[in-house]
Amino acid sequence: MRTRTIAVLGGLGVAAIALIGAGASATFTTSTTSSQSITAGTLSVVLYGPSGSSGNGSNSLTLPSVGEVGSTFATTPVEVQIYNNGNITASEISLKVTDTNNNSTLQGEVWACMVSGWASSSPWIMFNEPLSTIESYGSVALAGQGIPVSATGADIAPGASDYYTLQFYAGPTAATQCGSEVDWWSPALPYPQSPAYNPAAASLTTPAEGGTVIPGLTLTYSG
Repeated sequence: MRTRTIAVLGGLGVAAIALIGAGASATFTTSTTSSQSITAGTLSVVLYGPSGSSGNGSNSLTLPSVGEVGSTFATTPVEVQIYNNGNITASEISLKVTDTNNNSTLQGEVWACMVSGWASSSPWIMFNEPLSTIESYGSVALAGQGIPVSATGADIAPGASDYYTLQFYAGPTAATQCGSEVDWWSPALPYPQSPAYNPAAASLTTPAEGGTVIPGLTLTYSG
């Protein structure tokens, strides 16, 4: 009896399912759609230099030539404006110093000094070492150096600017904006910085006579 009863119930169950399937002839449907427009911004950073510079308003600036210099000299600090004329924030990620020259002795004896954030109340010495030493570092990433954004211009908003100055010199009695501080990423002296001497900078030697060196500074940005 139990076996038969189970069989009958099983049969009824199958029949009921079949009837339900046959009667499901209509359903309701609906849908929603959302969309969003995404436009890529333009990353554009240009440079402006002092009177006599060429390439103002472009990303390749040539500063006025200097010379002829003596064995002990210091160029006038040259201020360069970095202007973000794009429509997205430009983040400074690295810097690199290179040069072209016809005299390796001159290249090794000329010192290069860069102060970033010069227009701010707390400029920073980015480098102050012989040109050939700075070049040996290659491309130097700025992340993790502990330099405040206000000093490096690491983030330049659209329509905003950052500034840096460059100076080249030789000789222990050449007064410069970097003085005797020779490390990278060092706080500058109180702004505006008083010129100071660097006893470690030797004067140019005779083999450097008549030589020419053209240093170049490349700043790389992302956005």
